[in-house]
Amino acid sequence: MSRNNTRIILLCLTGFVLLLCAACRGARSNAILASHLVDGHWQVAAVDPEAGLVKQVTSSPSDKRLPLVSADRRHALYRSNEGGLWEVPLKGGKAEMLLDGEVITDFDVAGGLMVVSKIRPTPISNSDVWLIENGKITACLADNVAREEDMAISPDGARMVYSHRATGKPQDLWLYEFSSKKRTKLTSETRWATCPCWSPDGKKIAFASNLAGNFDIYVMQIESRKSRRLTTGPAFDSFPAWSPDGRTIAFVSDRSGVLKIWLMAADGAEKRCLTTEGGEFRELSWR
Repeated sequence: MSRNNTRIILLCLTGFVLLLCAACRGARSNAILASHLVDGHWQVAAVDPEAGLVKQVTSSPSDKRLPLVSADRRHALYRSNEGGLWEVPLKGGKAEMLLDGEVITDFDVAGGLMVVSKIRPTPISNSDVWLIENGKITACLADNVAREEDMAISPDGARMVYSHRATGKPQDLWLYEFSSKKRTKLTSETRWATCPCWSPDGKKIAFASNLAGNFDIYVMQIESRKSRRLTTGPAFDSFPAWSPDGRTIAFVSDRSGVLKIWLMAADGAEKRCLTTEGGEFRELSWR
């Protein structure tokens, strides 16, 4: 075989491998999942983080909320007001129920773990955080006379941030360590803190708080507990979500008059509106 023919064969093989890798990457989604209000119902939508194009993942006459990108980035998980937690392929297909029969208010899946918050049947409707193993609710991780939800498991599955709200008090954030079961308070009860999410490196959390009067996005260094405010002004800013590379934070804001998805650099710079389609957006997931 001549040297030129060998080169041609190698170039063809290289091109085939590159196409195969591109196809594998394409099988995984980099989309931002969001709750999107469509025709009076909340549905799961996948939003292109570059162009802002919106693709409906679910569509039915019932609310689908709290969308979450699966660990393999090929599925969307969500809570249905028809009951239970569900999973549906992002490319489209039949939805399957993951957990049935409980009154779920919130959930998270990360680091090989799954946690849910479910209503306790009491007059004041408290909720507790539970660990899910093999599709069944097992250990109770946070059991207090309070409403506990907004769970966010760290990327390595070692820790979890969650919200705690006792009757008559504002909502604050706590850190829970799975191995030691140690709990540490992160924010003050003087104002509300909600919607925590971890940075991809597990060193920081972004969250929303009305510490300055209206809800803004903050970032906290977990080790030092020091926080930095990233958004300012009279707008409502909440539901932060880190990009997979940690360089960008998506959030929901009504600074344009309607709740849309916005993007900013991880340091709070370069804010821009991502979505232009009609309808409101709420809870986000991006990983």
